[in-house]
Amino acid sequence: MKKLLGTATAIVFAAGLAISTQTLADMHHEHHPELHKAREKLEHAKSDLEHAAHDYGGHRVAAIKAIDTALGELHAAIDYDEHHEAEEHEHH
Repeated sequence: MKKLLGTATAIVFAAGLAISTQTLADMHHEHHPELHKAREKLEHAKSDLEHAAHDYGGHRVAAIKAIDTALGELHAAIDYDEHHEAEEHEHH
């Protein structure tokens, strides 16, 4: 009985932790909805290109590299905003 109770407690704790983590991720996405939406679309496009049957004279690889550059810029924009947002709160 104690083992069952311990297992149930662990499951409830893990579920709560998973929900908390998802809630934080959702809050983060709400803060930058356009950037996250663009990132998701670029990642989907990159996946489509990576699974394409042809190379198209090297243009497919060039497009993947351009997407990687764009993804890097989106991550930098999110990091920049989060860093400067934290500074704004420190100054108030």
